[in-house]
Amino acid sequence: MGAYVTVRALADNVSTPWGDIYATVNGHHHDGDACCPEFGPSLDYVNLNKGEHAEGWLAFDVPSRHGQLVLRNASDNSKIAVWTF
Repeated sequence: MGAYVTVRALADNVSTPWGDIYATVNGHHHDGDACCPEFGPSLDYVNLNKGEHAEGWLAFDVPSRHGQLVLRNASDNSKIAVWTF
C-alpha cells in the first residue's frame, strides 16, 4: 500500500516523521518504508524549520486493503493521529 504524506513544521528543527508512521491490520503492526522508486518521490528524513514542508510516498507491505495508518509520538509511543484505509 502506498500513502502520500505531506508534513508542515510548526516549529524550527523538526524532522519528518516517516519512521513514526506505521500501519495496523488486524492488530498487527507494519512499519513503513521510503525505499521504493515506484512510489516516487519518497518521504525522506529532512529537518524542517517553522513553515517549511516535505512530502512524498511511504510504502507499507500489508496483507489487507483495510486497516489504520498511525502517527505516533516518538517520545512515549502514544498515538497522535489515526487514519483508516
